[in-house]
Amino acid sequence: MVHTRHSRRWPSIAHRAKERINRYEPSADGSTPLEGNEKPRMADQKLKSCMVALLDWLPEDGRDSAAREILECETDDMLYDLFENIRTCLLAPLKAAGSNSAFRTPIEREESIDLVDSTLGGPQKREDQFWEDILRRDNHRCVITKSLDWQKWEEMGEPEDLDSDYIEAAHIIPFSLASWKAVPGDTYNVSQFWEALYRYFPAVRRVIRPETINDRSNGFCLRDDILKAFGSFGIAFVPTVRRISILYAKSATY
Repeated sequence: MVHTRHSRRWPSIAHRAKERINRYEPSADGSTPLEGNEKPRMADQKLKSCMVALLDWLPEDGRDSAAREILECETDDMLYDLFENIRTCLLAPLKAAGSNSAFRTPIEREESIDLVDSTLGGPQKREDQFWEDILRRDNHRCVITKSLDWQKWEEMGEPEDLDSDYIEAAHIIPFSLASWKAVPGDTYNVSQFWEALYRYFPAVRRVIRPETINDRSNGFCLRDDILKAFGSFGIAFVPTVRRISILYAKSATY
């Protein structure tokens, strides 16, 4: 077992984890089976960049979990299974705003997934109050551009000194991940997402749960084109002390 609780040990732990990632040997074209009885590895050409990005950008407790799991991967198949679990249970649902496909998690996580599943209430419903509260809190403005919602701009008499745009009050964690259909396996897939989210973003557990998906802390106002970029992983928000910063990315790392 690898312990990574102390920040002073993190540079060494991160170095070892990245060394393990760099030893990974992808299949020839990322889509065909390897020789012998080894299983196919889809999209594994993106494994290295994705796993390194997790170590670089996850919050402290989350990166500890990721580093420990990486270092426990004795074979490339184990490392690929870890990558595929993160990709399909966490990243893909966030990007697709609720994908129904999920990779079966390793058996040692079944207990924690079942625990999350047991705490799930019923599927949530969209609330107009959420939209109204977020617009009011953010003064009907995009938190990035500060442009005013065009409907509010018209209500104010179309002042020439104010920029207006199409502004949307949006969920940060997609609403669809707290709303599921009553079909076999769907609740389990949702549970896999929330278990993975809590594992790599532990602080989220104290703030957002499926039943609080419509809480104001899970929303902000964005101009419609910026919202689309955020939803497709085209931009990311970087925490700062004084103001919001955004990091633009040309393409996703998975």
